[in-house]
Amino acid sequence: MSANPLLSSVGLGDVELVIRTATVDQGASLNDGVGVTVAVPVSDAAIGDGVIICPGADLLDVTVTAYVASAGSVEVRFQNESTGARDIPSATWTFILVKPGQI
Repeated sequence: MSANPLLSSVGLGDVELVIRTATVDQGASLNDGVGVTVAVPVSDAAIGDGVIICPGADLLDVTVTAYVASAGSVEVRFQNESTGARDIPSATWTFILVKPGQI
């Protein structure tokens, strides 16, 4: 892997981006103020990777975070911050894994 000149110039070293897709289904309707965490199998995910998510569904008033929980598994946390219940349909999401290089 060759060094990315933009990243190298700001001292981030060499990183690798791995793009994967997976189906995410958060399950039942989320009431206001309620959250749920869903484990999603994502190949090549490893502890220490950063995760950028590209949702495949409308997330109006729902905050979402994602992190690698174990090898091959990303946990996605949904938190409803609207004033009513939200139904988020099952959809294909894109996960960009940021694999740190030597810093």
